[in-house]
Amino acid sequence: MVLVMSLILFSCFLNFTHNEVNSFNESSINRLNINTVHEPIEVLNDTAFVLYGFEGEGTKEDPYIIENYYIESFGFLSNAIYVTGTTAHFIIRNCYMVAEYLGINVHAVASNTALIFNNTITSGAFTGCGIGASSVSGCSIINNTCFGHSTSIHTNEANNITISGNSAGNAIYHGIGIRYTSSSKITDNIIQNCSMFGVAIVEGASWFNLIYNNDFIDNGNAGTYNIDNESFGNITSQAYDEGNYNTWHNEETETGNKWSDYSGKGDYLIDGPSGSSDKYPEKYTSQSGSIVLFYLGILSILIAGIVILRRKKNSK
Repeated sequence: MVLVMSLILFSCFLNFTHNEVNSFNESSINRLNINTVHEPIEVLNDTAFVLYGFEGEGTKEDPYIIENYYIESFGFLSNAIYVTGTTAHFIIRNCYMVAEYLGINVHAVASNTALIFNNTITSGAFTGCGIGASSVSGCSIINNTCFGHSTSIHTNEANNITISGNSAGNAIYHGIGIRYTSSSKITDNIIQNCSMFGVAIVEGASWFNLIYNNDFIDNGNAGTYNIDNESFGNITSQAYDEGNYNTWHNEETETGNKWSDYSGKGDYLIDGPSGSSDKYPEKYTSQSGSIVLFYLGILSILIAGIVILRRKKNSK
């Protein structure tokens, strides 16, 4: 009961975090409404959507919908929701997950078929990631909240990914990490209190990504960084770029990102060999929504840690 009441409290405060995300406005964003406890979900083909009984037909106009579940997932390489090898359109939305390793994992699905929207994934184990997307194109990750993993949101071998309106933080590695990922947009996210970087672009083959209008708050508190045991250095900014032709601002609107450590003068320099910079940075100033989100993130991590410890104790 304590866990359920805490989740309700957490979901109510999520209203403070964002105003409008891309074409989604407040009236179109469904608040978290947990009504069913469910075992971890594994979809390995289109038929599995039907066997699980998810609503929808799998078309663009009528996608399969996975929604309103509370899911616990434990163990190394375990997933709360795993979707792979599908061609159907689907939406994962309004779910709450305590995931020791991986929350939502989407791999090798057909292009432009996946929408991950308005979920909350937390962990007290600080391993894996909240949301992962690999070998995909056109996946949208919008308005989710991820706390307490190694990396909150991670993409690998992906392109045309939209990562927008998410709240990511309290990660021991990066808030948002993209690897071998190109032509993607990272906008309107709140990224805070990550040990290394708020956003890290890894590998030279990650190019033509656009990053702007994000709030970077108190990331990089480890002092030094270690990227795959290959790149090391002192952390001098809240972001990292070793790709090519990535842009950390919107040139048309002259909109950059907000940085809690910005001095207020000149460009904001990005760590990494790419020599990137935000040409239109702003100084981040505290907002009540972000403060509430930070403390509720800590609360969610504590709750998740208790759940994981109890589960491990009961399994012995």
